[in-house]
Amino acid sequence: MKHIQKIFVTVGSLCVLCGTTQAQSAKPTVESTPKYNPTFDGIGPKVYFLPPPRTENEVLIDDYAEKRVFHDSIARAMQFQDLLTEFRFTSKRHLVQQYYQQLPATSEEWNKAINQETSLGNTAFAAALMNEYAWLSLNKHFLPQTVGLLIGAVDLESGNVLEDDFTALQRNLADVYLYNRNYREAAALQERLLAKLDRHSSIVEQAHAYTRMALVQAYLKDYKLAENSIIRKAIPLYNRAKDRQSKVLAWQLLASIYQMHDKHTEAQWFLIQARDLAAASNFRRELGTIEYMLASSKLEQKNYKVALLEFARAEELAVEEKDPLLQLAIHDKKGEAHLALSQFKEAKEELTQYWKLREQLF
Repeated sequence: MKHIQKIFVTVGSLCVLCGTTQAQSAKPTVESTPKYNPTFDGIGPKVYFLPPPRTENEVLIDDYAEKRVFHDSIARAMQFQDLLTEFRFTSKRHLVQQYYQQLPATSEEWNKAINQETSLGNTAFAAALMNEYAWLSLNKHFLPQTVGLLIGAVDLESGNVLEDDFTALQRNLADVYLYNRNYREAAALQERLLAKLDRHSSIVEQAHAYTRMALVQAYLKDYKLAENSIIRKAIPLYNRAKDRQSKVLAWQLLASIYQMHDKHTEAQWFLIQARDLAAASNFRRELGTIEYMLASSKLEQKNYKVALLEFARAEELAVEEKDPLLQLAIHDKKGEAHLALSQFKEAKEELTQYWKLREQLF
């Protein structure tokens, strides 16, 4: 009998506990929303509580989380902008523009013009035509067509024309390979280009080749070799040539390579050298990018307050130089710094500016 009483006591205790748990679960949380269904006749309570609506700050945090997936697209667009800036034309371009006051409008017309010049033995002119067509194709993001045209132009130019024109075409092709993530092809082409550039070639061209090779090496994750290509080979050549602007760009590239494998202290050291030289030489466009890169490294190191100061300087320069893509990149990361500091009002303002520019550019 005592055993049975114990069982009842145990069961009774469980019932009390269950009832207590159910009662506790029915209690509303702070700011929860009560819902009542008087017609409900099933299992469960007639009154239940929904979780409170998200606060404005929680919504903002989620908005930032959603936009981060687009960060790589901005970086990719900046690479494409650099690709267009670096594109080179041959010495025959002015003749192409004189002869074709209105360039061919269709691929059939382009091919007809190129074949005609090739059949007449005007290989340098035909290569210039192909390079021009490649430039227009690149602007339309027709990358396979661009690669095909540049390969054809390099084949035409080989051994037939000015060395500088051949170098320009090879550089264009190597840069497009690199942008298109064809790293092995880019490396092979850069190696051939370096082998062709000897002590009689322009030292600036040699330095350029080393910087491009360094970028290929970095994408192949051979960071030490890439860094040495710039520090030990390219920079001394730029010093000999007294080419300040190219030296600034080489330092920027070196810093970006350090950033690729999270060596932000080293990156900032070279960026400061680049900033000082760019400021002394009044290279305003380079200054904006340098400030942005400095701020980005500070952001990665969670030095948010200093990052905001550098982003502000970068933004001022980007507006001055009318560079909306750089402005977009700045708003993208500047807002992250404000968010990390729980400066929600400022973060919201940056997000508004971000979306305004993103919708314009993309």
